[in-house]
Parts: sequence; structure tokens; C-alpha cells
Amino acid sequence: MLTAVDRDCLQLALDRIAAWCSDWQLQIAIKKCCLLRIGPIPTVIDLYINGSQLPEVSTAKDLGITFDSHLSFTTHISSITCTANQRVNLLFRSFLTRNRSVLVKAYVTCIRPILEYNSVVWSPYKIGDVSCIEKVQRLFAKRLPGLNNLTYRERLVVTNLDSLELRRLCVDLIMCYKIVFRLIDVDFCVFFHFDLLAVLVAMIINCLPSSLPIMYAIILLLGVLLDPGIDSRPMLIFLLTLGSRLFLIVLICLIFCYIVLIRVDVSVPSRAFLSLAGILLFLFVLLVLSMSVRK
Repeated sequence: MLTAVDRDCLQLALDRIAAWCSDWQLQIAIKKCCLLRIGPIPTVIDLYINGSQLPEVSTAKDLGITFDSHLSFTTHISSITCTANQRVNLLFRSFLTRNRSVLVKAYVTCIRPILEYNSVVWSPYKIGDVSCIEKVQRLFAKRLPGLNNLTYRERLVVTNLDSLELRRLCVDLIMCYKIVFRLIDVDFCVFFHFDLLAVLVAMIINCLPSSLPIMYAIILLLGVLLDPGIDSRPMLIFLLTLGSRLFLIVLICLIFCYIVLIRVDVSVPSRAFLSLAGILLFLFVLLVLSMSVRK
């Protein structure tokens, strides 16, 4: 909130919530409500629910995650690592067995979920926070029988565990996949900016050697279709020496546009127009290259 109008809108929303709860005879736990500033907000904000002013706090816990005014989640990470370390100590005190597989299963069941709950929201980017979380699993693996003299990577191999950082990365990638392919109700444009040119250039650089046989077949086929009396081999040499990457960009662009048009919900006229535009662009580039070879 930056203006008084924003404050009034929020206060109006709180008043409506309070009125709705009163109509349905529901009580609001005002003691559990608070005001948390996120970002630099210099203005003083006073908000009320049923005449009670909401206290301003520096951190607030919601659905098991501790939020602060900077959204750094350092406080949350410190809290969960402290709880996880206590659980690790309790695990070794409670279990009489020192069977390695039993202890690992107990850790995976009772301790690791504490360190991974809703990690998509608070996944750390600071080296200190990443090390703080990983330290819990590092110390647990070191206390296992026969593993205290091994390195952390070696202990992970023996116990068949993945690092917590790698597991968070996998969860983040799964969430990105769900957002991109609209498996969840999250707007793609809010989180991502798609750069088609960068993707195409990366695909060309990585796939150029393996795509040469495919290029050869496509060029020979198109050369026969355009003019059966023209030998397509000079055209092939020209493309491979001077214009191969341009040809690949157009070809990959067409394939990618086709895939996007299938995945993205667009109207039928727009899909037909984009497909026609892609085909015309491909034929135009092919015609220019053919004329260059003839010259």
C-alpha cells in the first residue's frame, strides 16, 4: 500500500469480512491477526477489525511458513533447521537399533519433511541459508555407524540419499512445468518471460552437428519439389557453409510455433493465421537461398 486510497480499500475489505462473520455468527480470532509490512512502506498504517487495532509485527507465520518484511525467509529456515536438529537428536536417543537402513527410513519419514514443507515458496538463494539446511542432513549422515570417516558425497551414495538442495531444485522444476503447461491455475506471464530467440539459438548451438543429416534430406527433397532439373547439392553446400544456422532457425521456429499453437489456447483464426505466416516465411527464405545458389 502506497497511498491513503489503498489503505481505505484494505480497511473496507476488513470491515466487510467482519460484517460477513457477524451475519453468520462466526468469531474472528483477533489476537491471531497482525499487520506485516513487506518492502519499504514509509507511511504509518493503522488497520482495525471490529474496533481492535491490528498490531504491527516484523514476522508472521501463515500455513507453517514464517514470513518477514523482506521475504528473505531466513527466520523460517532457522526455525525449521532448529526443529529438525532436535528431531535428529531425539531419533538417535529413542532408537536402540543402530541399523543404518532403519535410521535412514526414520529420518526420511520424520525429519526430512520438516525441511521440505512448501519449499517452492521459501527455497533459499543465499549460500548461508542453503548450507544451514544441508547441515542437518550432513550431521545426521555423519552420525550413522561406519560413515563418520567418509565425505558428505560418499555418505549420500552409501545411504542412497539426494542432497536437499537437489531435491528442492527438482520440486522447483516440477512447479515450473506445471505453470508452463497450465496444470495449475497460475498465470505464466507473471513469473516468466519467454525469449524465443534465445531458445532457438541455444537449440541450434547444441543440436547443429546432429541435425546435419536431417538438413541434407530436407534440402534434397525440397530441391526436387521446387525444380526437378536443379541439382540440390550446390544448395546444400551453400547452406552448410554460409546459411546453415539461418535455415535451422527458420525450421526450428516453424516446429516450435506448431508445438506452441497446439499447447496454447488460441482461437482458430489466430492459429490458422500464424501457421500460414510461418509457412510463407519458410518458403520465402528457401526461395532467397535458392536464388543465391543460382547466382
